Amino acid sequence: MEEMLKLVGNLGFPIVVTVFLLVRIEEKLDKLSASISELAKAVAVLKRKEKRVTDWQKIVIHHSASPTEVHRSGKTVPVDAAIIREWHKTEGWSDIGYHFVIMPDGSCENGRPLNRPGAHCNFGHRNSIGIGVCLVGNFSEAEVPEAQLSGLVNKVVQLLTVYKLKVEDVELHRDVPRVETECPGRYFPADVLMQEVEKSLCG
Repeated sequence: MEEMLKLVGNLGFPIVVTVFLLVRIEEKLDKLSASISELAKAVAVLKRKEKRVTDWQKIVIHHSASPTEVHRSGKTVPVDAAIIREWHKTEGWSDIGYHFVIMPDGSCENGRPLNRPGAHCNFGHRNSIGIGVCLVGNFSEAEVPEAQLSGLVNKVVQLLTVYKLKVEDVELHRDVPRVETECPGRYFPADVLMQEVEKSLCG
């Protein structure tokens, strides 16, 4: 305070004005310090919320139950992770519910980050213990394209390997206990998926 008083005094201000200015400066600094402290607390809370989820125990397979293309601004565009994210946010969700989206050509797009629980199945704690993988398309009306199934197998094998899971830990959405759904569709080839996953793991 004394050093600041001398500094401001050297500027030629009357002592009363000088003291007033110093008091105001100290008040501003206190408020700034409090704001920084609150910001640090908020950052710490966000970091805790974003704490990495490492206890993945299941891989849950879904379909988007949608067309593979939609019309936007007079153009036909593919349904991809960005489109599904848009749909989910329209429903009030914070992000896309799935962690991965498998396109019809077999390519894989990232969805919700793996350090966050999903929003794809409310039963059996699957949102917190299950990685959600969604195939674009409606497989209650059509069969899964060969390339898309191959892309799914590759992603599932990769996840099983990374998280040290077993083939038995892969499940269809409809097979989760208490779930009432046809997802990922009546034409989804569950047996073929499991056979191809086992073959890839053994190879």
